[in-house]
This record gives sequence, structure tokens and C-alpha cells, in this order.
Amino acid sequence: MRAPRGSRAGALAIYTDRGNLWVRFAPPNLHYPIDDRAELSAIVRSLLNDRAVFVATYRGTDWRGTTVMRPGVSPPLRRGERAEIVSWSGRFDATVTAGR
Repeated sequence: MRAPRGSRAGALAIYTDRGNLWVRFAPPNLHYPIDDRAELSAIVRSLLNDRAVFVATYRGTDWRGTTVMRPGVSPPLRRGERAEIVSWSGRFDATVTAGR
């Protein structure tokens, strides 16, 4: 499914890999593992309604991990890390940087 115009999400996709279920946005590293159909439904609904955002953490150019969080919640970062926050609509997109 394509994201709204102006959104950095690009698209929402659901896929399987080696028997594991994932949901993702188009940019690199914006993927999240799903345990079951109930969780899939809840996560997709939350992402599409901007009640959840993807948060990818980096140290320099090294990807450290990705999670799903509520918009407006500050991601936990270590010194020197940054978080790229991407929402479906683009309204909650941000880059957050921890102190050095």
C-alpha cells in the first residue's frame, strides 16, 4: 500500500521471511517482526492511523535497531546515537540525536 503524498514511509508492506512475519515501510531498516495475526492487525491499524511510528536507531551510519513506538515518545538513545522517526502521514517524522 502506497503512503500518502509527502510521506517518507513510501509504502507499507507485509512479508514473510523463513517463516517469520514482518511489517515494514519502504526506507531501509524500517521493519518490525510480528508474532501473530492479532498483533499484525493491531500494528498495521496503529501505523495507518498515526498511533504508532517506526523508530530506527543509528550510530553514525551503523544501524542499531528498529522498533515501533507511539508518536511523541522520546526514543531511548545512548550517547552518539540518533533516531530516525517515520510516520505513515509524515506528520510525526523527526530526527532525534543524543548528546555526544
